[in-house]
Amino acid sequence: MFVTHILFIFCAISRVTSEIKISDEDYKLLPPIFHIDPYDKCLQENKTFCRISIKLSPSKNKTKIWNLIEETKISKRFYNHDELYYAICVENGQKNETLSELYTNKFKNASLRATVVEINCQEHKYEIKTFDILVLTCIILYLLLILVATLYHLKTPNGHKFLILFSPWHNFQNLKRNFKQRNCEKLKCIQGIRFYTTVLIIFCHTFCSYSGGYIANTKYLEDFPQNFIRHGLRNLFVFLVQTFFLVSGWLLSYNTFKIFDKTKRGDFFKYWCLTFLNRYLRLIPPVLLMVSLGTSVWIYGSFHGPIKYVYSDREYERCQRSWWVIFLFLSNHYQQHDMCYFTNWYLSADTQLYAISLVLLIIILKFERLRVRIMTIFLLIGIFIPSLVAFFYELDIIYRITPENSKNNLFQSFEFSATYTSTYSNMATYILGLILGYVYFRLENRPVFGKKHFVLLWYILVIGLPLSVIIISSFEFNRVASALLAGILKPLYALGIGIGIFGMSQQIGGFLKSLCEWKPALFLGNVTYSTYVVHFGIVFSRTALATKPLPVSDYVLFVSFVEDTVWSFLCGFLMHLLVEMPASQLQKMLVPKFSHGSEKKIKK
Repeated sequence: MFVTHILFIFCAISRVTSEIKISDEDYKLLPPIFHIDPYDKCLQENKTFCRISIKLSPSKNKTKIWNLIEETKISKRFYNHDELYYAICVENGQKNETLSELYTNKFKNASLRATVVEINCQEHKYEIKTFDILVLTCIILYLLLILVATLYHLKTPNGHKFLILFSPWHNFQNLKRNFKQRNCEKLKCIQGIRFYTTVLIIFCHTFCSYSGGYIANTKYLEDFPQNFIRHGLRNLFVFLVQTFFLVSGWLLSYNTFKIFDKTKRGDFFKYWCLTFLNRYLRLIPPVLLMVSLGTSVWIYGSFHGPIKYVYSDREYERCQRSWWVIFLFLSNHYQQHDMCYFTNWYLSADTQLYAISLVLLIIILKFERLRVRIMTIFLLIGIFIPSLVAFFYELDIIYRITPENSKNNLFQSFEFSATYTSTYSNMATYILGLILGYVYFRLENRPVFGKKHFVLLWYILVIGLPLSVIIISSFEFNRVASALLAGILKPLYALGIGIGIFGMSQQIGGFLKSLCEWKPALFLGNVTYSTYVVHFGIVFSRTALATKPLPVSDYVLFVSFVEDTVWSFLCGFLMHLLVEMPASQLQKMLVPKFSHGSEKKIKK
């Protein structure tokens, strides 16, 4: 009943806009938004291949077709059908005016005037430089090291401890051994949740690889919100990453309180430095490999296509300019419009929140009597800042993955940064993770769900909170309500996940617990970081490699999602064995780590 009342209240204050409907017959009258000429044929004829943007306007008084176009500009679920994006073969030296006249004649029967507002015939010329040779040399040498280590390990299983770290077979055995040991942990469900969240993030990006590219049947994406399941999935996409922030905060908090539970308080600065250093070094190796590939010619220079410049070549140019920002983990704020390897925004936000949270936990440990107040204050700050930003800039409660936002790549806009990728917009969830980690630390060995009505309440909150957030986010609200919701929806969604984790650690949950602790999910949960790092290039390769507008449907989307998931986890698994695990084990041997239970808190 509580959830029902909340939904009723929010729906009552939402802005309801009249839904625009365009019949299939009328939709066929509209000019196609995307078009790609035969690329290879154009090159064979020694012509120039260009990407053009066309702006349509009525050539006479408003006609039926123009009225339909104007209607599409009213609703967010439509593309703006007065803007066309064509990749075409042109005669050398052909100018905008000539092309405008050409397309005006083409749309003459529709009484539309075409104006070419942008023409881009640029093709990035890749040249092998010293850096590219250095990257290739390092990769070849590293692969040779792996080969030598593998042969050495097979011949001498207990050989040199540093050399065998680079043996994939040795790492695979360690992975299986660690999996069996962790199988008895109370929080093992977290690994399963990581796996399922990563799978859903891949699905989100599979969807975006179509919505952000040249597609054939634009009506499919415009009708996406008409189906409540599709619409719910699209809203869910923007909340998925909150699970990672929650879990990161939870584990940091739990481990910190556990370290200092039976240890003399002190050396907090050393704790911050060593903990952050180990975290930083653990994240870097997979990112280093992806950035090296992204800033060299070996991937981007190995293929060509009609719209490659729009996606791959520009990504290469961005990485050439701003690769160094990635290693400072500032990509979500510093020159976000020029971000190299887009998914790095999450690593940046998470690293910043990790550093801030370490300071906060040290303050809490110094002033234990005030810990509840301190955590509450920081949680309220995490809610208040995004609400304040949303109010002053009149932002929506979430960033909506609409066709128009995707077409114009507004994922690097101020609105996207303010509502999704910024550190402050994810702070509340991270602080909530710290709070739940502390709660779990205090109640780890105490039964909480002894009574049936507590178990029932657990199910209601675990299912009801995320579901309520998804439903509420389907509506648009007035300025004040939007500002309020912008701050509380993300932590509310994460709270439902957190309550779920806590309950499963207390051995309740039935089917949900079995699903999250399914052994394949737990095993693949170990490779989710490498999978996350590598999946973006795999998924969006279809967008850059398209030689004609991509057909999309439920079936196509599902098949593409399965393919993307399989390839992403396969490459993630290989990266985990070949890069992440050797670097992690080497780090443990060489870098000191803060330990507890002894007067010397540094274990080497």
